[in-house]
Amino acid sequence: MGNEVIEARDYDKLVSSLDIAGDIITKNYLYQLKNYRVVDIPQELKQLEISEYTRLYKFNKIVMDPNESMLDKMVTVLNAAYSSNATVVTLIKGNNNNT
Repeated sequence: MGNEVIEARDYDKLVSSLDIAGDIITKNYLYQLKNYRVVDIPQELKQLEISEYTRLYKFNKIVMDPNESMLDKMVTVLNAAYSSNATVVTLIKGNNNNT
């Protein structure tokens, strides 16, 4: 890598790509969802029987071992879901009595 010249349009494209990657990695786009419109469900998805593809689980309590990383465990679950082309939605509701 010497003193290579980067054309302005290549540099702009690189900066734009880095911005997009940064938003995806840091999940910054989640804070901007209100700026986007919701699209209708495609007709082919409306015809699917959702119960054949959906599993719902409710956890009333999660017990954590202070010697283990909960984040590492969640990352493992999400990586497994991603590798099998699945989606994981997590809703967490806390209260002041439990941490």
